Amino acid sequence: MFHLNWRPLPAVLGILAVEIFIGACVRDAWVRPYAGDVLAVVLVYAGLRMVVAVPAPALAAVSFLVGAVVEAVQYLGLPEILGFARHPLLSVVVGATFGWEDLVAYAAGALIAWLIDAKTRWWSKPSVTRNA
Repeated sequence: MFHLNWRPLPAVLGILAVEIFIGACVRDAWVRPYAGDVLAVVLVYAGLRMVVAVPAPALAAVSFLVGAVVEAVQYLGLPEILGFARHPLLSVVVGATFGWEDLVAYAAGALIAWLIDAKTRWWSKPSVTRNA
């Protein structure tokens, strides 16, 4: 189940760089709120693929659930209650406002990551496997 797989690392670093750029520089009505959410779930998927060996559908579901939990935190108003909204980095990572459309973006990101992994199988090949 747990393994070390370096194959997704270039994707993780590349998507992380794009996400940082979007968070720091993009102020629009489409790329930042929607493309950023799609990419965030692809980033979670690729990051998890580096350390767990599970089937692509299960990993896609877990990646979607990570996004859904973030959205639930926003729905409950926890970023404001916990003061995340006043911290520049946390406000970008966690967000501030709930939106149903964000869940659609997370689902799209999970589907995209799943399809990339399922079609290429490149991310799924582990470098080192450990049974735990």
